Amino acid sequence: MVEWIIQNVDHFYLEVFASMSNVLIALYCLQRGRVMNDMFMLFLGYSFVLSASIDAIHAGVSFVQAEAEFMKFFIHQTWISGRFLDSSMMVLVLLRFRTVGMAPVKVRLAQLSLGALIAIVAAIMVISLTVPLPFLRIDFFIHKPYDLGAMAIFVVGIYLFFQNGFHRLKDLVYTGLLLFLIVSVPTLIIMSISAAKFDTAFTVAHILKDVSYFCVVVAILLAKVRTDKAIFELSKLLGERKP
Repeated sequence: MVEWIIQNVDHFYLEVFASMSNVLIALYCLQRGRVMNDMFMLFLGYSFVLSASIDAIHAGVSFVQAEAEFMKFFIHQTWISGRFLDSSMMVLVLLRFRTVGMAPVKVRLAQLSLGALIAIVAAIMVISLTVPLPFLRIDFFIHKPYDLGAMAIFVVGIYLFFQNGFHRLKDLVYTGLLLFLIVSVPTLIIMSISAAKFDTAFTVAHILKDVSYFCVVVAILLAKVRTDKAIFELSKLLGERKP
């Protein structure tokens, strides 16, 4: 069987790409949330900022401290904390914000939930510098059981996305978010069978994670092109109607 083994520097660049994609998504969501009073997008923006921070720390520390003893568990613990954040934040906003572009009923509760989620992820990040989580890696076909837990939350997110009817919206950004949810499922299944750092499953999972973020970035760009085209057509129409 052919193994696809990458180096630490390759892993670094994969995570840098993920962080940059997260930043672009976050900037768009925050701007759209403020301009359109869309709490769904606003809270997604805050969450993607945190996700970008986790990926940046994950990349930077693992690159600079590549030979450190805590690297045996730091890389996967920060990976899994990021995936739990991504999946949990999507489920949170899909549960709390069931209407698009309107102020939600329970904003305060969502704020507290997001704050609690941030605190939990921050605690895991700190713990990752000192001790490994229990059952982080087991001697079984599924080597990393935590990934399946995050995967299950993504599946719940997909269910809520369809239940809320967001898939019927003629908005490319929501299509990108749906693709983000869908691609994240095989990403975590593949990572769960990774037996060692930088092995084939590890590499493929990281590439798929980048693909999931890139789906949202492309959707944002296409939505911007569609909006610009609509504005151009409207301006052209108004110009033709002038006496």
